Amino acid sequence: MQSLEADILIRGCTILPMDGREVIEKGLITIGDDKIIYLGKASGAPRIRAEKVINGRGKVALPGLTATRIFLWPSSGESGKTKPWTSG
Repeated sequence: MQSLEADILIRGCTILPMDGREVIEKGLITIGDDKIIYLGKASGAPRIRAEKVINGRGKVALPGLTATRIFLWPSSGESGKTKPWTSG
């Protein structure tokens, strides 16, 4: 069986791939050298040894979604108050 060495393993999370693939329940995300080296279902995954393991149960991961910098409700400048983009 294939074996992977990784820096980080996130297991048990729900994965919403950004490339149009179906949602993956109870998924694994393995990161090594700042790259995703495995992304998929836990069942059928290769053996993975990781320096850090993160329990992702109850969490959603969006691999591939980076640097969005979208602000739908910008600050109006007043503490604690916001206004929508469309208001004048």
